Amino acid sequence: MHKIKKLKKKIIDSNESEPEIVEDLQSIPVDPEKAIFANSLMESARRSDPAGIIPSPLLLAVDQIRKNCITQEGLFRIPGSHSTVQTWIKLFDLGREDEIDWGYDGADACSLIINYMKSIDDSFYYTYDLVEAAIQNNSEAALQILADMPLPYRESLKLLIGLLLEIAEHKEETKLDMEKLGICFGPSYSDLIPFLGEIYDQIPNTRVYGQTHAQAVMNSNSGLMELGMLPKPIAVVIDFIERNSLGWDNVYKTNGSFSKTSEYVFKFDSGEEFEFAFEDTDCAASCLHQYFRDSADPLFGYQEDELLATDNPEKLMELVHQLPIPNRSIVIAISKHFAVVMNSQENNMDIQELADTLGPSFSTIFAKLILHSHLLY
Repeated sequence: MHKIKKLKKKIIDSNESEPEIVEDLQSIPVDPEKAIFANSLMESARRSDPAGIIPSPLLLAVDQIRKNCITQEGLFRIPGSHSTVQTWIKLFDLGREDEIDWGYDGADACSLIINYMKSIDDSFYYTYDLVEAAIQNNSEAALQILADMPLPYRESLKLLIGLLLEIAEHKEETKLDMEKLGICFGPSYSDLIPFLGEIYDQIPNTRVYGQTHAQAVMNSNSGLMELGMLPKPIAVVIDFIERNSLGWDNVYKTNGSFSKTSEYVFKFDSGEEFEFAFEDTDCAASCLHQYFRDSADPLFGYQEDELLATDNPEKLMELVHQLPIPNRSIVIAISKHFAVVMNSQENNMDIQELADTLGPSFSTIFAKLILHSHLLY
């Protein structure tokens, strides 16, 4: 089975058929400023993941295993093809991972993960203290170490342990439990992996982007209780703009710098406490936009069709109060906030422009809710 999509170059010759020339990937030099392997985990995550959190070799290989071969016998125990894995590594380092044909055999994807872990030039588990905590079966110490880890280390570790737990759940087919999987990763991890599997559900989660609204609220702990039970990006952005930037012209229409906005999103996901700089008001607004783009569940749920269909203020309020508590808190906070923004004469934003900024799926409903925001509680 071919593992790589062969890159074909046609030689045009009127007297001969067109032979295929397979590109020699290994002869292509890698730009050290773009390489993913043989780098720190932090740097490879920054280079390969738009969110800067999980390096793409881990993210894509785990996704492939989960989708296509989670019940395959011998995952991580039976090695994959050396030549295939080396080719994949080269494609990642060249920024051409979209050319990989993963197929349906998980051995190569598992070998890629192990090769990635071996290649990074800092500790995947960030500190040897975590291994020591596992040996001593000290879950309290381990959870504190995990809480103090930089986000990319913790999230990459959680992704891997989550995959191994899924493999172990199918041990009748895979012939692997967490103890055997720990051995597959080498002696340093033989105690650590089963131990982390036991405390997996307790590993801290500070991510708020790409979560359900309920999970984002749980992970936030923003302390801004006067704004309700809100995900941290929504609470912080509303608070910042109403205190500092109501006079910012077209405050929700101008996109902030992508790189600067990404930095702020990373801080939110890391659970970091920070203040937006006034000159980054457009980035603050973009953080709010991105929260809704990335959310893992619909804001209006089953009530969406009815909210679209009615213009009756009382019916609108009734439907809003049927939403799950986190969703309801978000809808009320955003509607009231946009009403405050609209009533400021300096930013030149009307109801429809504000409603439009969150995207077409929200536009019609929020236009109604902003108009009647004084009835929301």
